[in-house]
Amino acid sequence: MEVPDRGTIEIGDLKVNVERISKKEIIGLRKETAMVFQNYNLFKNKTAIENIMESLVAVQQMPVQEAKQVALSILKQIGLV
Repeated sequence: MEVPDRGTIEIGDLKVNVERISKKEIIGLRKETAMVFQNYNLFKNKTAIENIMESLVAVQQMPVQEAKQVALSILKQIGLV
């Protein structure tokens, strides 16, 4: 992933200057965006449920048990549970 060295990023009401971006602003941007990998870049050392839970716990700071329920629901929707 590329790290910008100048300019601004604007998503909805959130606008940040990347030259003076704070950790809090980075987390805010991550909460407002998502990525879809085209090459199925999952963490090989994690199960499917752990891969789904990763961003819920790390970025959205969701409690582990709640993230597990969300992940299970997603896996059920796509027929993997």
